[in-house]
Order: sequence, then structure tokens, then C-alpha cells
Amino acid sequence: MNGEIYSNIKQSVEGLGYILYDIQKTKELDEQILRVYILNKDTKKAITLLDCQKVSKVLNYYLDTNEPFDEEYFLEVSSVGVERELKEPMHFYYSIGDNVKIKTTSSQKLKGCIKEFKDNVLTLHIDTNKKAINPNKRLKKRQRLSLQQQMQESIIKKDGKFKPNSNGDVEIKYSDILKARTYFKWE
Repeated sequence: MNGEIYSNIKQSVEGLGYILYDIQKTKELDEQILRVYILNKDTKKAITLLDCQKVSKVLNYYLDTNEPFDEEYFLEVSSVGVERELKEPMHFYYSIGDNVKIKTTSSQKLKGCIKEFKDNVLTLHIDTNKKAINPNKRLKKRQRLSLQQQMQESIIKKDGKFKPNSNGDVEIKYSDILKARTYFKWE
């Protein structure tokens, strides 16, 4: 897809009051699909089926006169979903408060909650209080603290340059992120 079509799709989506999150061109079962992912401009999160329908109607009209493919294709307008790839700096900004799995350029794998994204630096909160303690066993407070300290130290001692501070936060430059994906965590 050329830059002009991308730019016009973005302008159309934003003109309707939404945010263009991503566009994917893919082929499934020998069918070309153009997927357009949008966000609610006010909440930076979920959208409704009516929102997708509204955007789809406008994009259908535009794309009928500016074909992005040489062959027949299907247009899909969708919410970004709970689990999604984070490819652009703005994706991290829109995902503040979401759980994410990250692989860095040094192959380090991190998992936590996005606390902040500012000046192309991600602040990720690593949960150091994972349920390593068996709830059926009654441990003395000193033993529980010792286990929590061991767990935190094991995170700090991992290979790689990203280590949580005493609050469990890690700062990672956007340029040091190889892959990132949000995930849903059942509580």
C-alpha cells in the first residue's frame, strides 16, 4: 500500500473522531484482507461495532476509487483488541495501564504493566510479588519477606541491562525494544 493511501485512510479515520492504530495487509485462505484497527479518541481504548461500521462505510467509499490491491480484497475495520502487538511509540502510549510482554534487542524477556511512556522511554512495572508462596502453608512474616526478597533479587540478577529499581520499575528506551505484545491477565 502506498503512502498516499495510508495517509488518506488515516485522515478519514481521524476525521470521524477516531485514532488509526494500525493497518495490516494480509492474505488468508487465498483472500486478500485489508485490516484497519481503530481506537476511541476520547478513551484511547475500546470502540463499538457501530464505530467500526461508521468507519467502514467511509473507507469503502474511498477505497472503491483508490484500490490498494490489484485483486479483489475484503476490508475489515476492528478494535485493536485486548491482546495486540505494540509496533509504534504511540502504541505504548495508548497502552498505559496494560500488561505487556517485551523482548529487548539484547534478547531479555520482561513482563509487567506499562506505567508510563514519555520521550520514547517506557516505564514498565515488574510484579515482584508473584505467588511463589503456597497459601496453604502458614509462614512466619520473616520467612514471607525472605521469599519476596529472593524473588526480587532473582529478577535484578537476570542477565541483560534492564533491572528493576526498588519499586519494581524498569526504564527501557523504545529503540531497545525488539518485540512487544499486550496480554490479558485473569485476576
